Formats: sequence, structure tokens, C-alpha cells
Amino acid sequence: IHGAGWSPDIIRSCLTYAPVCWTLHDMWSFTGKCAYPYDCQEFLYECTEKCPISDEYPVLDSKYIHKAWLRKKELFHKFPELIGISPSKWLADEAKKGLWKENKVVVIPNGLPLDLYRPIDIQMARYSLGIKSDNPVLLSSAFDITERRKGGQLLKEALRFIDQKLTFITFGKGKMDLKNENIKHIDLGYITETEKVLAYNAADLFVHPAPVDNLPNVVMESIACGTPVVAFNSGGIPEMVRPGISGWLSENLTAESLAAKIDEILINQKYSILRPICREIAENEYSSQIQANNYINLFNSQIS
Repeated sequence: IHGAGWSPDIIRSCLTYAPVCWTLHDMWSFTGKCAYPYDCQEFLYECTEKCPISDEYPVLDSKYIHKAWLRKKELFHKFPELIGISPSKWLADEAKKGLWKENKVVVIPNGLPLDLYRPIDIQMARYSLGIKSDNPVLLSSAFDITERRKGGQLLKEALRFIDQKLTFITFGKGKMDLKNENIKHIDLGYITETEKVLAYNAADLFVHPAPVDNLPNVVMESIACGTPVVAFNSGGIPEMVRPGISGWLSENLTAESLAAKIDEILINQKYSILRPICREIAENEYSSQIQANNYINLFNSQIS
């Protein structure tokens, strides 16, 4: 909703006609203006003009933040029948701590077209993308890899500490100027979905350096293609990245900790044995059909 520039009043309008289930993609529905407030906990009590990140997306002049929070509070109070749908348990828990505390919040993970996002031969994928490497291949991507919330700067710093030779692939918006002679950087820029599948399959390991995230599609897509993930232990990511099963987690939100975890993984070279396990998790939890069935069952329960 905030991405379209709409106010929460659209929810109020919809509720006058029919039951409403509101899918939450971030924390905006229960903060004054923040998609992710990082360490700020004001949303638990009352967001005010003292918001420390009022100038970050979605931008809102600080003088309007308290009024926006009160407007949302009034919406939830007036419509206790409003239901939230969260892709991750983490986001659902955060919502219930905040303005959703008196409303029902259901967890339904996002789904993927698993016939598209699927494992293919790693060498064929590299050949198709023109990637030649005798060293481990790492991949990272985001809509804008330089955005603070996506952790681009953390990743850039982490890769400075890597002593091993490797090939590092990126796709999406933004440039990452790496200063490490051991790393060959290949920037694919914006690519098609078919090329994304090739990129996931070409990698030995997907790196997701976001300091906070909900249930990121890039992590799900990588797991569906059989490529394990290394990420921070924050937000909804641990629900997807399960240590030694679908990837590994860096416990500390620092570049040094992430670098140490990547080094450890590259030395042990256990990433290949996780590929079939990753795919099995995707088939059991992240298919579009499972997501659709869960939504249909919820909708039916509201109109029966």
C-alpha cells in the first residue's frame, strides 16, 4: 500500500463492503511510517515526530508521523475483524506486539512457481551465463544492492576480509566496487527471470546480507534452485535459512562475522550436499499451490 502511495484509509473503505485480509510485506501497517524501524521500538507504544529514520523510505515528514500512527491505531480499534496475513512468523509476532495485538494475524509463507525456480546442472548454468571459474562462486542480489536495508555495504566490507579466491556474481540495481584482488566480480545487472534461475544455479552459495528482512523472495528462490544461503540471524530469515540444512547464519550483525562465516563455509565445502535438501524444503513449504490453498481456506472461513 505504501509503495503505491496510498493511505490505510483504503482498508477502511474495503471493510465497508466485505471482510478484509491484509497481507503484510513489512512493518508499515503498525508503525507511524517505517517499513522496518531497525532498533527503534517506539511503534510498541506510540510513534512520534522523534522518529530517527523519517527521511528513509517510505519518507514522511516527521510532523505527520504521530498523526499517522494514531490513524492506524483508530483503524484497528474500530475494525477488530480485520485479519492480517504475514509471510513470516517473525513479522506476525512483531505485528501482535504492536497495533495488531487485538486482531487476528495468520502466517502464510509466500509461494513460488517451482516449475520455473528449480535445480539445473550447475555447469550448464555457468556456461549459459558465460561464467568460467575454477573457484567457488558466490551470488548476491537485490532490487538495489546498495540500499542500507539490503546490507550491500556490510557485504562489501565483509568481502574485503576474504582471503580465498572466488567468483562473486551480482544482479539488480546498483554497483559494488570490490577492493579484493582474490575476488572476480561479475555484475549481471537487471536480468530476466529465466536468467535469474541460471544465476541461482550457477552459484555454490547465495549471500543475503540484509540486517533485517521479512521472508525475502531472493532467499526462497535460491533455496528452490537448490543453492544454500548464508545470511544474518535476524527478522524472518532464520525461518528459511536453517543452519546445516538450507544454509548458515551469521550470529552477529557485522561485516567481520559475515566474512568469518563465509570463510568457514568455503573451507569446509559442504554447500553441495545441501542442494537436494534445499529443494525438498521448497517443495514442502514454498509452492504457489500451497500458498493459494492457505489463502482460499482463510477466505472461505470468513464468508461461510
